[in-house]
Amino acid sequence: MMKSLSAPVRPRCWSLRAALLLALVVSSAALNAAEVSLANIFNDNMVVQRDRPVPVWGWAAPGTAVSVAFNGKTETAKADASGKWLVRLAALPAGGPYEMAVTSAGGKPLEVKNVLMGDVWLCSGQSNMAFGLGGCDSAEDIAAADFPQIRAVFLDEHFAAEPQRDVPENNWQAISPQTVSRYSGVAFYFARKVQSETKIPIGILISSVGGTEIECWMSAEAINSYPENASAAEAYNKAIQTWEKELAASRPGPWQEPIGLDEAAAWVAAARTALTASNTPLDPQFTAFEAWIPAAKAALAVGKPVPTPPSLEKIGIWIKKTPLAADFKGIPVAPHPLTDRHGVGGHGWFRTQSLYNGMIHPLIPFAFKGMLWYQGENGSGPGADAYFHRMRGLIETMRKEWQNPFPFYYVQIANWRDAPGAEPQTQDLAWPITRQAQLKALEIPNTGMAVAIDVGDTADIHPKNKRDVGERLALWALARDYGKKDLVYSGPLFKAARVEGSKIRVVFDSLGGGLMVGKKPPFGPAVEDPGAKLTQFAIAGDDKKWVWAETVIDGASVVVSSPQVPTPVAVRYAFAANPEGCNLYNKAGLPASPFRSDTW
Repeated sequence: MMKSLSAPVRPRCWSLRAALLLALVVSSAALNAAEVSLANIFNDNMVVQRDRPVPVWGWAAPGTAVSVAFNGKTETAKADASGKWLVRLAALPAGGPYEMAVTSAGGKPLEVKNVLMGDVWLCSGQSNMAFGLGGCDSAEDIAAADFPQIRAVFLDEHFAAEPQRDVPENNWQAISPQTVSRYSGVAFYFARKVQSETKIPIGILISSVGGTEIECWMSAEAINSYPENASAAEAYNKAIQTWEKELAASRPGPWQEPIGLDEAAAWVAAARTALTASNTPLDPQFTAFEAWIPAAKAALAVGKPVPTPPSLEKIGIWIKKTPLAADFKGIPVAPHPLTDRHGVGGHGWFRTQSLYNGMIHPLIPFAFKGMLWYQGENGSGPGADAYFHRMRGLIETMRKEWQNPFPFYYVQIANWRDAPGAEPQTQDLAWPITRQAQLKALEIPNTGMAVAIDVGDTADIHPKNKRDVGERLALWALARDYGKKDLVYSGPLFKAARVEGSKIRVVFDSLGGGLMVGKKPPFGPAVEDPGAKLTQFAIAGDDKKWVWAETVIDGASVVVSSPQVPTPVAVRYAFAANPEGCNLYNKAGLPASPFRSDTW
């Protein structure tokens, strides 16, 4: 858009040079008024949604006529008072490549080349969605990733206090061994399976930021129109403000933006000096973080994916146990070493709506087939049982904004942390409670859930096995959206628990040919494990004391009992942060979702 020109105070007598300069400025301003721009999501190599009218938009001076030519047809529009113009291209079947030409009277034409018509999937969430294929120990898959019919774009993170008009500049790329490493492993494996099965071009639009809560991705309506979300969001923002104050008190100088890698290196050096002076042995996580900084710098310098940093949470926990904990100012809190956070001020990038404002709202009304979601690790804290309401608000308001009841397929968070001990775990239930909320979210129309309880990593919140996760999401899409009617796309899902004397019968949906005790290979579906017993079923009576149950598979159900609980009232399965060895599958090799029948 044309910037306004202010009139500075000048002497009465202008020189010829000044007059010529002013003439050039005015001429340039007139030329800029005719210029037209496209929203940043439209660029070379992109995938445009097939089989439906496609909105294309951008900006020009108010009143400017804009034409968009595509596949032999031209659509026109005028920029409104705000400068925005929008046309809708006619629906086309899968195919291409095509070229798009955008012109305005007197403006420089814009071209978008090598465009495919296909299906676009919006992929969002936190780090496990953002996690690049290059970090997945998948060298063979990277080397074989020659898929010109799969295109990807990864939006740079953009936190904003108000809804933005556009996303940051970006570039679509065809998937190849040279490009694939930086793109989401989950999205890649999803796209690879869907494209190989359907031969339809697939676009993966990745709008995901690590370490973020679902509240960041929710619009004001998603929060304020749902009473459960509005009250929780208020408490959430207050907690963030308290955290900001604590961080400010623990650092020399005011807490402002997250720091760059150079400042992270300075922090490490200062921390090492302070810890050495107190004769504190250095934790391996600290030294790993120390080594990570130059590795991250080297990767950024050549445009390669930045390696996943060690757990700063673990570093913080360790620091609190050192002699310096009594005087926490002796060592600042480990900062988040990211090079550019677009600010809301302070630590406000975690505030509600900030990523919706910067990375979702500007995409409206971009046409896409459906949405993939992998988030919840940062929702597994106080109020985890309300995660269902957050998901419902997010899904329903996005569908309303796009005027499209698109499919929404999500990942139930994986197993993580230490396995439970000899007795059923009854503490630290935030993760299993979040999984229960995600299970309940299947009540929302046109949703599907990929269970990941058997592919996690006890030592890393970012499991490397993204292949099973992406392909399990793809099963939902292939069955629901691509006509694969006989495909089993879900593992067993809890349906009901019926008390039968001293036993409880647990009934399941999504049997996939029957229930079985399974054994999971590194990749691919589980196989039956003859002679093995089901594990991770627990049973309790009115006293709410949980004990491990004896189990028998009986057709479409599992019968659980224990001599210690003669009158059972409730049952749980895999209800722990890391339910080691949980092994209920259907005969299609897909895992059962963790669940509980109680509401304690």
